[in-house]
Amino acid sequence: MKAKMKKWMSRLFAAVLMFVMASSIIPQRAEAAGASLSGSSSLRAGNTVTLTFSVSGSGIVALQGTLNYDSSKLEFIGMDQLIGGSWGVEMSGSSFMADDSKLSSPINSSANILSVTFRVKSGVSAGSTVSAGITGITASNGSKDISLGSASWSAKILAPLSGNASLSGLYCADAALSPSFSADTTYYTVTVPYEVTSLSLDYDTADSGADAYVSGNDLSVGSNTVTISVEAANGTMKYYTIEVTRQQDPNYKAGTNADLATLTVSSGALSPAFSANVTDYVVYVPYETKDFTVAGTANDSKAQGVTEKTAALSEGDNELTVVCTAEDGTTTKTYTVHVYRMPAYQGVMPTITAPDAEAMANQGDADELLIPATWKLPFVGEVPVYYVAGAALLVLLVIFYVIGTLVGRAAGKKKALKGLQAPSEEESAAVEAVAAPEEEPTEEPIAEEPPVMEAIAEEKTGEEAIEELEQETTQPPVPQAAPDDVLCEVSIDELLEDIRNM
Repeated sequence: MKAKMKKWMSRLFAAVLMFVMASSIIPQRAEAAGASLSGSSSLRAGNTVTLTFSVSGSGIVALQGTLNYDSSKLEFIGMDQLIGGSWGVEMSGSSFMADDSKLSSPINSSANILSVTFRVKSGVSAGSTVSAGITGITASNGSKDISLGSASWSAKILAPLSGNASLSGLYCADAALSPSFSADTTYYTVTVPYEVTSLSLDYDTADSGADAYVSGNDLSVGSNTVTISVEAANGTMKYYTIEVTRQQDPNYKAGTNADLATLTVSSGALSPAFSANVTDYVVYVPYETKDFTVAGTANDSKAQGVTEKTAALSEGDNELTVVCTAEDGTTTKTYTVHVYRMPAYQGVMPTITAPDAEAMANQGDADELLIPATWKLPFVGEVPVYYVAGAALLVLLVIFYVIGTLVGRAAGKKKALKGLQAPSEEESAAVEAVAAPEEEPTEEPIAEEPPVMEAIAEEKTGEEAIEELEQETTQPPVPQAAPDDVLCEVSIDELLEDIRNM
């Protein structure tokens, strides 16, 4: 301490010496000198206060003094230098020194030198007084020391601020609160008609020093939260909440849009790519994927909600569904995601097969069979399934056409053969007439014969006519077309013979 004071005194002596040399050239004007210590005059226990030390005078280039305060009531926090320029301020214990080291910025009127900060201890009772001061203030103008006496400050300790952040009353102009108001009840509900767009509230604070303000009282249809925030004098906060339900427009019709805007999976990718109109998807995941989540967001912001599905995966097909419920609460749309967990890899590429009957029975509803998108054909490679199916259908059509053509030809041939072999009715009747024995003529009148038969009877004898008829019957019959309703039978051998002759 003595060494430091000695250092300060040497610095002060050097400054005074330089100032004396300057003052011998520049005339000095003497002004009244003084000092002050100022700060708040009203405090409460626990408050902090900053005191400002100021001096006034003419040509002051150095200062010193001692700080005094009641340590039972005040706690010293720290000191800050306020004067600038070439001035320096240092504090050692309760003493301080300030000087203009370059003698370039002397105090010629008044200046704030430093500030000190205290905290009022919590045990200080209301109505008591706390004080602090700086004594032994000495200033130097370079030629002489000037005593500025002392500067003091004091403040009265006020009663603590109220921490009461309660309301003494709360009233709703549009409907009755439920439950009835109580200062200790902080949650209420109320229902208002569609016509009410802003909740009108009246309230009173229990302490006059508290402040209250309302937020969220502009209402939309449905649920709204109105908050009344109350701040006590000491900063304590308390919140009253009113859950307000604004009724729907009587003419309003709830939406029926149950589409999804997005459908997300925890791993892998949807196939096909998501579309609101597509409700069935598949996702292939490796065997190492054990858990899976499917979630979605509604296309209509007013929809009542979208379910989310999380499940532990078994090997093979796992069916997960997400259901979107429209605003009307009854319209729903279900999106299904088949999560196919691959078999474990054991050195051989796994083959995806359709689930067997037992697996389908265990799953409840029968799953759709998994059909590969392509087939691998020799000399061709991977070919889309629908190409193969189209080609097979075309081949079948050609085969059916060839068979039909051959069957038609064989049937025509059969008809022709039967026509050649079968005698006509007239020829059969003629043969029967020749073979029948002659009958004795009767007394009954004979019907008039056709002209042709009369000519035969006139020109030929009975024996000649019979001989001519026998010759006619030995000639081959003229082919006749078989009736359309005759069923023609064609043997396999005949059909194969026709194919070889084509």
